[in-house]
Amino acid sequence: MNKLLNFLSSVKVTVVLLTVLAALSIVGTVIPQQESPATYARLYGESTARLFHNLGFTHMYASTWFVSMLFLLGVNLVVCSSRRIPKTWKFVKAVPTLKLRDYTQMPFRRERTYKNLEDNWKDNVTRILSGRFSKPLKNELEDGTVFFCQKAPWSRMGVYVVHGSVLFLFIGAIVGAVYGFKGNVNILEGETVDSIQLRGSRSQYPLGFQIRCDDFTVEFYETGAPKEFRSDLTFLNDGKEVMKSAVRVNDPVSFRGITFYQSTYGSTLGDEITFDLVNNASGEVYTISGPPNKEFEMPDGKGKFRIIDFQSNLMSGGMSFGPGVMVHLMRIEGHGPPFWVVRDFPELDKRRKGDFTFILKSFKETHYTGLQANRDPGVWLVYLGFVAMLIGFPITFFLSHQSVWVQMTRSGNKMKLIVAGTAHRNRQAFIKRMERFWEDFSLELEGEERRS
Repeated sequence: MNKLLNFLSSVKVTVVLLTVLAALSIVGTVIPQQESPATYARLYGESTARLFHNLGFTHMYASTWFVSMLFLLGVNLVVCSSRRIPKTWKFVKAVPTLKLRDYTQMPFRRERTYKNLEDNWKDNVTRILSGRFSKPLKNELEDGTVFFCQKAPWSRMGVYVVHGSVLFLFIGAIVGAVYGFKGNVNILEGETVDSIQLRGSRSQYPLGFQIRCDDFTVEFYETGAPKEFRSDLTFLNDGKEVMKSAVRVNDPVSFRGITFYQSTYGSTLGDEITFDLVNNASGEVYTISGPPNKEFEMPDGKGKFRIIDFQSNLMSGGMSFGPGVMVHLMRIEGHGPPFWVVRDFPELDKRRKGDFTFILKSFKETHYTGLQANRDPGVWLVYLGFVAMLIGFPITFFLSHQSVWVQMTRSGNKMKLIVAGTAHRNRQAFIKRMERFWEDFSLELEGEERRS
């Protein structure tokens, strides 16, 4: 058991784990995270994309690799701290034996001899030490008196506060990686959804409640850039309204532990679209209308067509062509390649030289809101870790456990004063402080000597 504990508390293990975590973080930075499988296939090819997915490189910070390294580093930190805390705590609670000695091993030591002091000099020493450090302990011996005081002994525990903060960060990250998720959902105005599309996955995640987009509005600057877009949402449980809230950019809303952000918006076809199909041989025009998600019969009965894409402003070669739909024509004799039908340029489809020329006469357009949904149950542990770290760092780097001794002994008709002290950290600054204390303290006793 001791061998295992020695291994887990080894600094070498800490260095190895930190190195592995750094390498995995580099992979997670270089490779885009939680994108769609199609994105990885386009960037790296299908075989490489499949390999990256299997290795967890496409979701590195939630992968078994990364979570395991965080867990092992947390164990390493716990074992190291638990083996050192008892010794440190003994230093915090320890009180030295107050006896006469020369203090020659102390980082700071000064001495001075006085002929006579006032009778209440002990009270004055107690008062001065209490004001500069803390109320001193006193031991009156046959040959002299020893005072001892200390300041901020608990500062020795600051490093363990930092260790604890790091553990909170690790635990929060692990909880978020295992039990949290990120996803997206597009909701049409008036539409209700009950699931989201998880990032980096084709699977749908059931929310356990419903979201309805009551209204979507967007404001633009004079340049045409979006100024603000807002979604008015209603959250429902089993069809009953529970909460209404507006979501704006940088102003999310949370419901049942899931936070929804306004991430994008767009427009799509409404419930009706109308085409004129012109027979290129006879010139006869056929008007066809219907919902855009259905398949339409061709006028000659020799096939069907359907709409597979819509752009509110089709761009090509740096030019704007206005709204258009992509049509997939499924003729009995075979399927042709999809083609665009643009409302503002009806003559473009003539170049296709098909049996019919498609003209987009009218359509209903509706807006949709794009929401990003995040759940991170470990975020409060992360916040707690940051707070603990903000407390622990100043204690660790700016405070020190300071111990001060004042000893007064009588030698004949004279009194010998020794002031000594030490600090467990930043001793140069402590010595400078003690020099100022020694100057003030000795001058005050010198005044007592003159008065006596």
